[in-house]
Amino acid sequence: MRFSALKKYIDLKLILLLAGFYALFDLVFIARYAYMRANFPREVMEPWFDFLVYNILIDFLVVVTYMTFIAISTKRFLYKNYSWVKIIIIHTVFSILIGLIIRLIFDLFSIISGQIPLAEYQLAESLHRFMFVIHLNFLIYFAMVFIIYTYYYVKQVKEAEKQRGMLETQLVNTRMKMLSSQLQPHFLFNTLNSIAVLADVDKEKAKDTIADLSDFLREILYSRDDNEITLEKELRTLEYYL
Repeated sequence: MRFSALKKYIDLKLILLLAGFYALFDLVFIARYAYMRANFPREVMEPWFDFLVYNILIDFLVVVTYMTFIAISTKRFLYKNYSWVKIIIIHTVFSILIGLIIRLIFDLFSIISGQIPLAEYQLAESLHRFMFVIHLNFLIYFAMVFIIYTYYYVKQVKEAEKQRGMLETQLVNTRMKMLSSQLQPHFLFNTLNSIAVLADVDKEKAKDTIADLSDFLREILYSRDDNEITLEKELRTLEYYL
C-alpha cells in the first residue's frame, strides 16, 4: 500500500490518545516498581537505569508503533464493513501475533546489547515468558481496540450531528427562498401600504388585514412540505389573499 493511500487511515489524534493511554499504564508500572524496590529489595534486582530504558522507554516505542498499526488496521476494517465476528477473530489473532513479535524483538535487542549471550539464548524459554504474560498482552490489546472503536463512534456521532445541523440550515434557507420566489415583492409592498393607510381609517380592519396576511404567509410556507394540497386548504389560502 502506498503512503498516499495509507494517509487516509492515519489519525494523529487517535495515535496520541493511545500513546497517552499507554503512558498512563507505564506510570502505574513505574510506581509498582518503586514500591517493590522499597519494600522487597531482594526480589527486585534490576537497576533503575535498565528498568527505565528497557522496560519503559523501548517498550513504549515498540507498543506505540504496533498501536499505530492496530489503529490503521481497525479503520480499514470499518471502511470494508467487516462483520463483528470476523473483526473479533482478526483482533484475537493479532493480539497473539503482535505479542509474540514484541517478545522476539526484545530478545533480539537483549542479544545485541549483550544482556543475553547468543549461545545461551533459548527460544523455548522466550516462549515460556510470552505465555506467562499472554493474558496481560490480550487485555492491553483489546483495551486499545476498545478505545479505537469508541473514538471512531464518537467521531461519527459528532459528524452526523454536524451534518444534520447543516441540512436543517439548508432546509430553512430553501424554504425561505421558495417563499420569497412565490411572493412577489410588489404584493407585499402594496399590502403593507394598504395596511398603513387603513390603520388611520379603520384600526380594527387594519388588525384583521395583518392577521390575514400572517395566515396567508403561514399557509404558503408550510404547504411546501406537502406534495399534495387539499382543495379546502387552497380555498382557505385564497380567502386570506382576498
